[in-house]
Amino acid sequence: MINMDVLDKFLNDTAYKFPKGYPDIKSEQDILMLESLLYSRGINVNLREATTSATEDLHEIFTALFVVGHQPVDDIFTADWDAEIKKLGNKLLEPEKHANKIKEYIGDGKMNKDEYKGLYKDAQNISNKLISRLDDIEQARRVFADSTKEKADIYVYQKGRNKEGLGVSLKYGEGQFNSLSPTKVLKDLFGLEDLEAVGDVIDDQGNVRKKSDGVLTQITKQNPAAKKEIDRGAQGYVKFIIDNYKKPREISKPEKNTKAYLDGTFKQKSKTPNPLDNKSYYDIIDGVAQSKTIPVKTKIVNKEQQYEEVPIKDITWEEWSKANLAVQKAFSKAYNASPLTVERSKVVVPLKNDTINKVVKDYIEKSMNEEGFDLNTKIDGESDEGQQIKRFLVTILGAGDKSYYYIGKGGDKSTFIPSIKRLNDLDYYIQPKFKESGGDFVIDLDVYGKTPEGVFTLLFSTDVKLRFAGSGGQFAGDITQKGSTFKIGKTGDSINMEKAFGF
Repeated sequence: MINMDVLDKFLNDTAYKFPKGYPDIKSEQDILMLESLLYSRGINVNLREATTSATEDLHEIFTALFVVGHQPVDDIFTADWDAEIKKLGNKLLEPEKHANKIKEYIGDGKMNKDEYKGLYKDAQNISNKLISRLDDIEQARRVFADSTKEKADIYVYQKGRNKEGLGVSLKYGEGQFNSLSPTKVLKDLFGLEDLEAVGDVIDDQGNVRKKSDGVLTQITKQNPAAKKEIDRGAQGYVKFIIDNYKKPREISKPEKNTKAYLDGTFKQKSKTPNPLDNKSYYDIIDGVAQSKTIPVKTKIVNKEQQYEEVPIKDITWEEWSKANLAVQKAFSKAYNASPLTVERSKVVVPLKNDTINKVVKDYIEKSMNEEGFDLNTKIDGESDEGQQIKRFLVTILGAGDKSYYYIGKGGDKSTFIPSIKRLNDLDYYIQPKFKESGGDFVIDLDVYGKTPEGVFTLLFSTDVKLRFAGSGGQFAGDITQKGSTFKIGKTGDSINMEKAFGF
């Protein structure tokens, strides 16, 4: 049974990381963040499976139906779904489960949301792509919560192929291919043995440590010079807001409306009272500017959070990370208000490049123990580094014991994903491209593999994108992996991944 006091404390401690001040289970990014936070505390749970929604249920079921021959109906809300599924005969496995799940959302007395029509159309588009890509599909089924589930959302069964079927991973709309912790990404990609990821460390009692510090925390812990640089970045950010927070008040253009933006009030969703609750963001910053100090959390006494006033000129990154959430939020509001959105590109973005990005870049390059190595160096699969980063390929692709098929974006993005065994046989190299500007630490990664004809071809592109996230804004907490891209390489109409593995 869950200890509610512990749960409340966990939610209060982590609320600032979510844009709404609490995890929204309808937000994919919030669910990913919550899963990561729970995992760092030793709780490994797939919340997206545990909290299935109409979007997931209906999209996957409709796709399974279309794959085995369902014909589009004029109105999904008045259709007789028992009859529609009966028409498919033995082509649809576990037909009753499919019909019953549809009727949980659609029919008399149900909400019958218009968005369900979009799910239905997207499922039809995806199934058309699957049918054109996969030969002789005889049967299909959706993977329900009580079934064994790996990567698959549905299984299709092809004539003369594996009797266990081919698992298909579906994404509705754009979707995000994978969500990775920054420590895991950097460790697996560059073989950084000194960088700890979750599960790497065993304590004195022989237990695996379930929590690891963030990238910046680990890098600066044993490097005073690096810590000094990150502190300089935090101080520069705070100074930028103090020097410029009044400018949005001077904007008079109605379409900007940044005055109202800063006049919004902070409302703490916590049982612990906040002395700045219900104050406008402008007044919060104004109070900091006048006092020349920032309230930094110390300890809780009689269920009340205590603060220490730290002079602005002496603020460190660690102290700013512990600053009153209302202050962090107010500074973030100003940072995203016009005209600061333009002026920050001249001040804060170069500062982040010169501090955060340089510290992380120097750490990686020095850890590679190769004189002259830089983040734009090609990593050959046969090299020591290349062997190390097979773990990265496994992680980013979500490879498992079985191959599976990935499809999303209405069928526009699709490919076979090889099993770990097949991936180990791949002759490949990776070409990193480090971006020197933009404020975020970004490495674009192009992965090339050798086809059976002996030609190297682009299999896919992804990225490592480390940035501050959450309502605390810039320099609040540690950097996190944010919004990975995943682009599948093609030659004409052919998918290069499939050519390389002979699918």
